[in-house]
Amino acid sequence: MQPRPTKWIKRNDRPEPLLSPSVTNGNTPSAQQNQSFAPMTNQPISAFRATSNMNLSVAANAASGVLFQNVQFDLANEYNPGTSTFSPRTAGVYSLNASVEFQANANVGFNLEVVFLVNQDVVGGGNNQFQAGNLPAVVAITEILQLNAGDTVTVAMRSTAAGVIQATTRTHFAAARVPSPTS
Repeated sequence: MQPRPTKWIKRNDRPEPLLSPSVTNGNTPSAQQNQSFAPMTNQPISAFRATSNMNLSVAANAASGVLFQNVQFDLANEYNPGTSTFSPRTAGVYSLNASVEFQANANVGFNLEVVFLVNQDVVGGGNNQFQAGNLPAVVAITEILQLNAGDTVTVAMRSTAAGVIQATTRTHFAAARVPSPTS
């Protein structure tokens, strides 16, 4: 293996600008200006994160709601740990993520599916196949969704093998509002 060079090769004496000179000088043509990218002020703050604090046994092939009772933070009091439900107070775009750590009861291969439910409708998720083994399986999902004020968001899972949803920090549910119009 050849040794790494000790200095970088200089291609030219003058670095190339990343933007055209008209942009760097503030002379962007009016056709290229987009007022919709102006900073929004007084945006509502919304974010939460919760983890599971109790193992939950699930039967094979049975859909099950995932519980996230341990609230790490909830900036706008929009998450209910008793029902593991997020209900935004303000319409807008939200980044959602969740993951579930699952341990099968038997040493068998299985499929594990984790989904978001918005108003009880499946809106996104992930499905992974796992080989037989003693290690727990983890499925993580992420979505960016337009939500209305009062929508309900929960997490559900289904496995082709009976097992236990593990109460670890890898079993979590979180959401944050992305700056966006409120109507």
